[in-house]
Amino acid sequence: MVAVDSGGLDDGIPSPNGGAFPPGGHLATCAATGAVYSAWVAGWEKVLNPWSETPSAAYLLRWFDNLCNGLLSYVILYSP
Repeated sequence: MVAVDSGGLDDGIPSPNGGAFPPGGHLATCAATGAVYSAWVAGWEKVLNPWSETPSAAYLLRWFDNLCNGLLSYVILYSP
């Protein structure tokens, strides 16, 4: 029998869910992706002001609006 080096990826501890990515990890990934995307879009909206608002809305308000408005799509696209 030939021993195969796993490169340190297998620590020998069995996973309770058969080695699948934990559900909390999917939720955290979904939340992080949504937060980063919302921050990116809010930044561009603040800088470019595509709707010619005078004065332009605050960055955190734009970020929160983008995050809440995209929440359903983030959950559908990034959850298992």
